[in-house]
Amino acid sequence: MGLVQRFKGRVAFDAPFVGRTQTGLTAHAGGGQANALQLQYDGASVGTVASANDSVKLPSAIAGSEYNLVNDAATTSMQVFGSGTAPLTKVATATGVAQAAGVAAYYFCVTKGNWSRVQSS
Repeated sequence: MGLVQRFKGRVAFDAPFVGRTQTGLTAHAGGGQANALQLQYDGASVGTVASANDSVKLPSAIAGSEYNLVNDAATTSMQVFGSGTAPLTKVATATGVAQAAGVAAYYFCVTKGNWSRVQSS
C-alpha cells in the first residue's frame, strides 16, 4: 500500500503527516509585533528568549491553519503575535499573548483572521 489511499472521496494516510518545522530560533530582542521574528512552516521551537517579552509572529491566520510552537528557553517568557491584525485568543494582535518558558502551544484557526490556542502547563 502507498502512503495515501483514496476511497469514496476520502483520503486515508498509512503514516502520520509530518510537517516542516524550524528549530533553534531566537525571539526578537526588545519585543513588539512590528519587528517580531516571523515564523514559517508548520511549527517552531524557540530556544533563545534573552529577555522578557522578546517576540515571535505567527503566519497568516487562514481557516484550517495549525501551528505548533514551543518556548524552549530556560526561564524567560516570550510574546506571541499574529500577523497583520489577526487577534490571538481574542486579544488584540498589537498586544499579543505571553508563552512561558518550557511551554508548548497549539495554535489553530477556525475563522479566517483569528488564532486560538491550547497550551501545556
